Amino acid sequence: MSTSDGPRLPLELNRRQLLQLLGVASIAAVGAACSATSTAAGNEATPDTAKAGPAKAGAAKAGAASTIKGSNRVLVVVEMQGGHDGFAMLVPYGDDRFRKLRDQVWIDPKELHTIDDRYAISKGLEPVANRLAFVEGVGVAKPDLSHFAMLQRWWQGDPDGTAGALTGFLGRCCDAAQGAEPVTGVSLGGGTTPALISGSATTVSLPAIDMVRELSRDEEEQRRLKQVLQSMANSSGRSTALGAEATSNMMGMARRGLGSSLDLSTMVGRIGDPPKGYPDSDIGRSLSMTRQLISLGAGMKVFHIPWGSFDTHTNQVGTHVDHMNRLGSALDAFANDLKANGLSDNVLLATTSEFGRRPEANQNGTDHGTASTMLLMGPMKTGRHGQPVNFKSLDDSGNVKATTSMTDYYATLAQWIGVRPDEVLGKGAHTIRTLGI
Repeated sequence: MSTSDGPRLPLELNRRQLLQLLGVASIAAVGAACSATSTAAGNEATPDTAKAGPAKAGAAKAGAASTIKGSNRVLVVVEMQGGHDGFAMLVPYGDDRFRKLRDQVWIDPKELHTIDDRYAISKGLEPVANRLAFVEGVGVAKPDLSHFAMLQRWWQGDPDGTAGALTGFLGRCCDAAQGAEPVTGVSLGGGTTPALISGSATTVSLPAIDMVRELSRDEEEQRRLKQVLQSMANSSGRSTALGAEATSNMMGMARRGLGSSLDLSTMVGRIGDPPKGYPDSDIGRSLSMTRQLISLGAGMKVFHIPWGSFDTHTNQVGTHVDHMNRLGSALDAFANDLKANGLSDNVLLATTSEFGRRPEANQNGTDHGTASTMLLMGPMKTGRHGQPVNFKSLDDSGNVKATTSMTDYYATLAQWIGVRPDEVLGKGAHTIRTLGI
C-alpha cells in the first residue's frame, strides 16, 4: 500500500439514492486519486499509513504474500450489540460462586440445555447444540466499561485502544484476502460500520435487507442503472490542471470503481426470495441474505451482521432468553441451508461483543462487564475452548479477568479466511489451536 492511499469507508446502499450510492465506489476511488495528486502538488498529505505498522496501515495488497490457503472460505461475524452476557449463553451452573452472584437472575438448569455436570447452554440454542463451539473469557487486559471505547477497540482490532488504527479489523482482513472480485466485505442490516473500513478493498453496507429484494424485482430500474454505470465507465476524461498523468490515474481508479458498482448492481439483481426455513426475524433475514450472497460465487469473503440489544441492565432473563430463541432458530436454518447448498465446509460464523456483563446481578439485570464467551459455528471442533474465568478472583470492580485475548480470538478468525494474523493484528497474535481451524 502506498502512502497516498487512505482508509475507505464501506459503501452504504440506499434504494432511494441507489444510483448515486452504487457509484460511490468510483467517488471513493477519485477521492483516493485526488489525495495522491494533491500530495504530489504540495497540498496537505494523507496519513503516512505505510509506516504505521499492521494495525495502523492494515491494508495488504490483493495477491500479496499475506494470504495463505483459504480462498474459498467465508467468515460471518455476528456482532452482539450492547455487551452480551456470555455467562447467560454458556452457563457455568455448577460453579457455586457464580450461582450466588447470579441469584437474582438465576435460571433453573432444568430450563437450560445441559452439556455436562458443570455447564449448560441457553435452551434456545438446543437445535444447534452439537454444531457450536464456545470460547470462554474473551476480552482485553485493560478493559474499559464504556460502550464507545470498547466498540472502537473491537472494530479496530486494537486491544488497548492506543494503536490509532485507520482501518477496521474486518476491513484489513478484506484488504489481505481480496482478489479480482468487485466486493470483498459486506455488512447487513446495520448501516456503515467502522469494522469494515479498509485500505484498498471494496466493502459494502446494506442497511435494509428487504430493500435488496425489492430492488431485484424492479427490472426497469436495474436496466437504467446498468446503462448509466456502463456509460460512465466507458467515458473518457480530459486533462486537468493536475496534469495528464494524474488525470489518467484518477480516471483509471474511477473506472475500476464504476466497474465494481456495475458488477454489484448485477449481483443485487440476482437475489431472490428468502429460502424456506428461516424465521421471520432480523437475524433470520440477515443470515438468509448472507447465504444467498455467498452462493452467487462473487468472491465475498467477510460478512458483518450487527444484531440485538444486549445491554441488559433490567429484565435480563426475559430479554436474553428471547434473543437466544431467535438466534438458535436462525442458526439452525442457516446451518441447514449451508448444508443443502454444499457450503458447510466453507463458512465459519463467529460472534463478537464489545464486552460482557458483571458476574453479580443488579436486581433483575446486570451492569457492564469485561470478558465474555464467544460462539462459533462451522467446520471446527465443537465444545468449550479457552480457559474458564475465575469467579472467586475478580478485579477491583468486581469483574472477571480475561483468560483469552481479543487478539488471539481475532487471529483465529483471520487465519480461517487465509490471512496471516500478524499482517492484520501485528506481532504477538496467536490462534486458538484447540478449535482446529
